[in-house]
Amino acid sequence: MASKRACRRDYKQLNAFSSVVLYDTSSKTYGKYFEVERIIERRRKSNDYEYLLKWNGWPYDCCSWEPSINLNPVLLRFAENQLYLHIYTYYKKMCKLSYKLYLLYRSYSNPQKPADERMMVASRDFYCAVVSFLRGKSLAPIYVNLELDVWSFLTYNKGKESQHQGHKLYEKEDFILFKTLPTNWYFTLNEHGEGVAIDFPIKAKPVLLWSASHYCIKSKKLEKAPKFPIDKICLTICKKACNLDNLIIV
Repeated sequence: MASKRACRRDYKQLNAFSSVVLYDTSSKTYGKYFEVERIIERRRKSNDYEYLLKWNGWPYDCCSWEPSINLNPVLLRFAENQLYLHIYTYYKKMCKLSYKLYLLYRSYSNPQKPADERMMVASRDFYCAVVSFLRGKSLAPIYVNLELDVWSFLTYNKGKESQHQGHKLYEKEDFILFKTLPTNWYFTLNEHGEGVAIDFPIKAKPVLLWSASHYCIKSKKLEKAPKFPIDKICLTICKKACNLDNLIIV
């Protein structure tokens, strides 16, 4: 019976392969850091996602869509971590850009608590839109100016899926994180103590709109002007009559 011959291993080469090829620790030079203020929106691109980024210190017409491959996946997956994310090489309009991002927000779906100033602005816009709707005669959906990452924070793990795609149904208790909202945000009364209230649930859908298309002159040439992203929440609200006897204010 033929004997088996052991295969000789070059452990020096194996060690070099495992420590150099698999774990290349040589120093690398990256480009300039760009700080990101917030992630505005996410959209499906083929089998991946793209993220609309608001760059810190830059106007809204400079917002850009970045593919998820440019973002650290750990940053997008875990909400509790504040991490670096970087872009290695990104091609845009045939111009090669190499830079890194330093992102302070935790995640797209579950962002950290927005600054108090932003929460107060969101409360004002939300309250005024709802009360104006309750006092009016129209039953059509309304659009509220409210930044989408603020809305994501307020409604994270809240609401129920609606039969209408992209919409969710929210009860009054689902707005518990909206602490800057007045306690009377869901009803309006007259001097006789009678009025109109929201018949919960509210149907809501976050919407990203864009400013109108138009042209401008740049370098003595007619060019398409940049667009501004506009964050809005589409609310569908049912009304019901109310008075002092059937209102419970907490």
